[in-house]
Amino acid sequence: MTQRASAMAVPQVAAPQQLQYLDAMGITTWTARYRIPNAAETPACEWPEVAPAPVAEPPVQRLHSLLDDTSAPRAVAPTPAPVSAPASPSASAPGRMRALLDAANVEQAPQAKADVSAPLARSETPSSAPPHEHAPAESAPVQQALRFTLQVAALDDRWLVVLVQPQPPTVPQQRLLSALWSSVGIRAEHVSPFIDFQWPMIEGLMVESPVIEAQQGIKAFLDGRARSGLTPQQLVVFGADDDDGMKALMQVLALDAASQSSLLGLPVWQAPSLTTLMSSAQAKAALWPQLHALGRQWQGAGDMPVADETTIEDAQ
Repeated sequence: MTQRASAMAVPQVAAPQQLQYLDAMGITTWTARYRIPNAAETPACEWPEVAPAPVAEPPVQRLHSLLDDTSAPRAVAPTPAPVSAPASPSASAPGRMRALLDAANVEQAPQAKADVSAPLARSETPSSAPPHEHAPAESAPVQQALRFTLQVAALDDRWLVVLVQPQPPTVPQQRLLSALWSSVGIRAEHVSPFIDFQWPMIEGLMVESPVIEAQQGIKAFLDGRARSGLTPQQLVVFGADDDDGMKALMQVLALDAASQSSLLGLPVWQAPSLTTLMSSAQAKAALWPQLHALGRQWQGAGDMPVADETTIEDAQ
């Protein structure tokens, strides 16, 4: 990887995206549900329980409670009936005080509501509120993930062959590829089977940067293959130019004027799709000069035996 690719700004990755990248690298994620035999027990933390602070009773309610206690009947021993006397003004004082308090609460409630609604009404007035406070917040545009499906194989663990198609290559398509390689002297000792790579790997995730997230997925996929000894030096891509998956892949690879991928730091060689090559002799004839140059890159600069173009015509 080049320093330019490694220094690329990467957004904060959430847990679902992390699982997606690990899956692209071929790493199976798992969660332990049982204790392994003879394993040390995981220490558990005991957090002290904090008792909730008692809620202070409002003064009006405390006063009502006192009045209720004062006016509540109490069981007392029977006493001789006292001499009748005129009722004292203080005998009905709790009742009068409770009535006064209730009347005061009724009068204060509308006033308090008016005091609260007045600032709210003033804050909603367009002339007094700042423009940025009552303006509706602009919602971020919904981003759509880039979509493509690749069939990836390796030639001697140094050339990557990428087919932009949803299904693995058929037997006739594999014979066509073998004829293409042998016609220009590309004879690999080891050809890996094609591996399917689809992006996005998890549907329904929120997408913030479609291109950057897809680039990280490609890099994670190649990092996972690098653990098995893959050291890519060339990228060979077969796909139709008008295909949406091909367009998305070219956007992710970020090709420059010299057909160099700024993401991977590798030269990219492009060819039509295998379906087009199998059905069009004109497409195979137009590809021959580029294919011949690709064979020279495989063997290095120098003379090499050139096969007849009829070898490609017969591979269908």
